[in-house]
Amino acid sequence: MHNKIDVFVHFVWGTSGRAKTMVGKIERTVKAAVATKCSELRSPALAIGGTDDHMHLLVRLHPTVAVARLVGEVKGASSFAIAVVGDRCDFGWQAGYGAFSVSADDVRAVESYVLNQRQHHAHNAILTELETTGEP
Repeated sequence: MHNKIDVFVHFVWGTSGRAKTMVGKIERTVKAAVATKCSELRSPALAIGGTDDHMHLLVRLHPTVAVARLVGEVKGASSFAIAVVGDRCDFGWQAGYGAFSVSADDVRAVESYVLNQRQHHAHNAILTELETTGEP
């Protein structure tokens, strides 16, 4: 018998001090590092988005990977990529994060929300419950 387990998680976390550093080459480097690390952890990134000062990530979490491990390794790998590729030793992430389970029925809606972050924030059309980063 083969088990099928689909656990979808939406993550959100901010840059250190909410610095507006997620632009251009840095944003592209971060997104590539996040996608690569998710793949390495067998937890495919379904959507990666954000704005200048925070990131959103929607994944299908592998059953053997803990939420804290995934977000910790993703944040670490992307920070390292910026320090090496982006040559920015001042780049960093906040200590905390938000993580929200997503039902299979809501995956497409959350995916759209994540991918269109810049537009949502530009038009003040954000969903507050999906923006909690774990900061006080």
